Amino acid sequence: MPGRLRIWLVVRATREGGFRPDIQGMRAIAVALVVLNHAGVPGLGGGYVGVDVFFVISGFLITGLLIHEAERTGGVSIPRFYVRRARRILPAAMLTLVSIDIAAYVLTNFVRAKETLNASVWTAFFAANFHFAHLATNYFDRTQPPSPFLHYWSLAVEEQFYLVWPALLALTLLVALRLRRSPTTALALVAAGITTASLAWSIHDTTADPYGAYFSPFVRGWELGLGALLALATGQLSRIPRTIRAAAGWVGCGLIAYAAVAFSAATAFPGYVALAPTVGVGLLIIAGVASLPAWAPASYISTPAFTWVGDRSYALYLWHWPILIIAARYAGHTLSLEENLMLIALAIAISAISYALVENPLRQRRWTGRTAVIVWPATVAASLAVAIGLTQLVQPAQAGPVATPQLTFASARAAAPPSLPAVKAAVAAAKRSAPIPQPLTPPLDKLLSDHYAVPAGCDATDGQTTETVCVLGDTTASKTIVAFGDSHLEEWLPAILSMASKDGWKVIPFIKQGCTPPRWVGAYGKAECLTWYRWATRKANGLHADVAIIGGSIEAGFGHNPKLRADDLRAITKLAQTLGKTAKSVMVIGDPPSQSGEPVDCLAAPGANMKRCTHNRSANQVKIYKQMKTAAKSAHAGWIDTLGWFCYQNLCPMVVGHTVTYVDHDHISQTYATQLVTVFRRAFRRQLFG
Repeated sequence: MPGRLRIWLVVRATREGGFRPDIQGMRAIAVALVVLNHAGVPGLGGGYVGVDVFFVISGFLITGLLIHEAERTGGVSIPRFYVRRARRILPAAMLTLVSIDIAAYVLTNFVRAKETLNASVWTAFFAANFHFAHLATNYFDRTQPPSPFLHYWSLAVEEQFYLVWPALLALTLLVALRLRRSPTTALALVAAGITTASLAWSIHDTTADPYGAYFSPFVRGWELGLGALLALATGQLSRIPRTIRAAAGWVGCGLIAYAAVAFSAATAFPGYVALAPTVGVGLLIIAGVASLPAWAPASYISTPAFTWVGDRSYALYLWHWPILIIAARYAGHTLSLEENLMLIALAIAISAISYALVENPLRQRRWTGRTAVIVWPATVAASLAVAIGLTQLVQPAQAGPVATPQLTFASARAAAPPSLPAVKAAVAAAKRSAPIPQPLTPPLDKLLSDHYAVPAGCDATDGQTTETVCVLGDTTASKTIVAFGDSHLEEWLPAILSMASKDGWKVIPFIKQGCTPPRWVGAYGKAECLTWYRWATRKANGLHADVAIIGGSIEAGFGHNPKLRADDLRAITKLAQTLGKTAKSVMVIGDPPSQSGEPVDCLAAPGANMKRCTHNRSANQVKIYKQMKTAAKSAHAGWIDTLGWFCYQNLCPMVVGHTVTYVDHDHISQTYATQLVTVFRRAFRRQLFG
């Protein structure tokens, strides 16, 4: 059988040995890009492509080992493969997992600890990518700080690929030999088919479902498949002249460097742009399949410094991310670059220790099939036991019910003062550093889900440019309100719908989360928003509404270019003018200022008090709120001034009475919006009737 396979092996073309130090150098480059990107090093906005470099290397090495086994023994042993995989993956992965669970329990508040422990259950089953893909479909979940387990998504994708690939490779070999066909050709065709189909799906799904696509094994599979194709073609590739291969290696370095520097969080990824780093590492792999001249990149990335990092790259990848995330959560604020780099140094030290004491010794030990059968479920069970046990310990004490009265001004007949009395009282409490009132409503463990969502289909989700035109409120009413905007309009619907039911209005929402006002007049990385906006404004104007209410996030332009800031305001004016062509009246809701941090983290922190959990409006926030009012007035639209419902003397407390006002740093809670029905209705009627 070995002779009949006629497959060129990875080890056969690696300069008279099975070990390629340049591969370890590539791993060092990959992990360095990822780690420095996560630390916030300027100029490496695309450092996340290091994960894609890892995928190609993994596909190349694992496929090479399987081919080597088939040529040596006449077949592929699936149990033996998983023994090797368990020995390589489990010790470090489960050690880190349990350590993260314990650190989250000790160092973070009970809400974040519970989130982390829930994620660890998915992680233990190598399904973290599905968990985070599901969270990514919820707009509000995407606005939350990342999980300490987020980086495990890539490990999950690899293991899901290797649930299928070894068996498929073995089956292909068997069928090819039975049919007396070339095993090499058969394997190449299968690998090419998988790679091509996955790449095509990646290009499609990155546009159709950008958040889910990032974590999908079907979208990422082509990267591992590319590595597999290189392993199958190693023999042929080794015949390429050494100078051409060396030059190709430098081109590969350039492609990886280009992706790391030119890409950013705004890049639609993976899709076709992922070809840059993956082809780049592919060229580096090709360069090293046989001997090279001294000027080749392999000579530089095979040095002891690179190989030392490469050997510990898996451990460093596992440790660095939770150290950064948990440290930031414990500190209660975003850490500086200098602080992050010190934490990376700590992660390197911990990685070196865990590699020396756990990962390497257990990987070198011979494991029997029975050992692997026991170790897989035993390690998963142990990690689950820790997660479930700690989850029980972080359950918050159950508080009794608290009344949620309607907020109003002291006199219904008097002109509205700048701020609600309850807000003034909360600011006074903040000035004297009063304790946080207890119990809170909603309770902190329920706060993150306390946001209003329109019925399914009544808004345009990611990738959609139309939606069902739904009728809410008093559906039999003759008067119509069109509610138009992003999530900062949606958050007001509890108040709008309550008012509508009382006064006989039907409400028709046009909402697309994440499509902030600047994206109504310019793509800004999300072209689907322009398409939706044009569709929605046509539909809205066709309704000839009695009132059109506009709401949107006006702080999206902070920290960006002047054009974005200008478009933020221009969009408000343009939409008010557009809807005003057919609507009898147009109103703009003032966008409350965002908080400087997450309410759940501030309110659940040790020593929390009203002063610490009260935001001081920045000069930018003061300025842009006034500009939003001016933009509305310039289009002859009414202005619903909400500032006094949240702030007094530029101080904006997270708690008013016993109610948490914000669900996250820039969306108001459904509970508080419901309490504001009376004052919202009064402001609405004042604009409508004068």
